Amino acid sequence: MNDEFKLPPISTMDRSPFISTSLPTPRLEYWNSFMMDESDNKLDQDIQQVIHQCNMISNNMLQAKDQLQQQSMISSRIWLDDMVNRANEILNALLRLRKHQMAIEQTEECLIENSTRQRKRTKRPPFQGRCHSCNISETPEWRRGPDGARTLCNACGLHYAKLTRKQQQEQLYKKDDNISDNSQT
Repeated sequence: MNDEFKLPPISTMDRSPFISTSLPTPRLEYWNSFMMDESDNKLDQDIQQVIHQCNMISNNMLQAKDQLQQQSMISSRIWLDDMVNRANEILNALLRLRKHQMAIEQTEECLIENSTRQRKRTKRPPFQGRCHSCNISETPEWRRGPDGARTLCNACGLHYAKLTRKQQQEQLYKKDDNISDNSQT
């Protein structure tokens, strides 16, 4: 009976960035939406690496838990160093995942911020002109005058509109009077 601790075969110590496992990997719908370009492929590889390394640590710990207490310090030290290295690989992969998530959140924040900036830019800048009637430069609203749109201040524009309406009504009455005079003769 050989009670010596045995290291796992070299093939299980492979540290390639993408190793498929025989266990089914859970997929979250959240992550599936990001699997479109190369950076997202790296994200998938990081997730696969975390799953693989966790499975390896779990399997090795289960196999060695009884033997670990009985083995010499040298052989257990090598085994523990391997476990620490695997745990560090998991940590690094998780940190990359967090960095990717933070980049996505920053991108979303920038898009929201840019869209509000664009909305602010599309507002019409205040009109920098002078009223053609009273020569004032500040008014709550610019109105149409005889020279076109936004040529009169609010007060002058209202006064001009009132005069224009009166003139139009007078002309309409004159036309009506002319028509009625012509029909009587």
